Amino acid sequence: MTTWVDTTTFIPWKQEFRDRRWEIFRTYTSDRVEEIASATGRMCLSITERTLWARDKVSYTKLYMDAARYDAGLTDADFSSAHLEVPLDSWFRAGGP
Repeated sequence: MTTWVDTTTFIPWKQEFRDRRWEIFRTYTSDRVEEIASATGRMCLSITERTLWARDKVSYTKLYMDAARYDAGLTDADFSSAHLEVPLDSWFRAGGP
């Protein structure tokens, strides 16, 4: 994989994925970047539109992000193996683990 990253914002503008013959088979591009306010009011630069191009450069999939939450109070414990094994349906029934 080759990634072109903006050295100021650290936004990945383009990513190329290669097969065993080193030919490009998939390309991601970042098409729109916007500032989104976090829960604390901090502005966060976010990719809100991306395109996944297929090998033929004709077929593609558009990805749109219409909502994001930053500074939502997650801790390192929220990403522990034990915590991540909690079934998702229990999160929704109880309003969280």
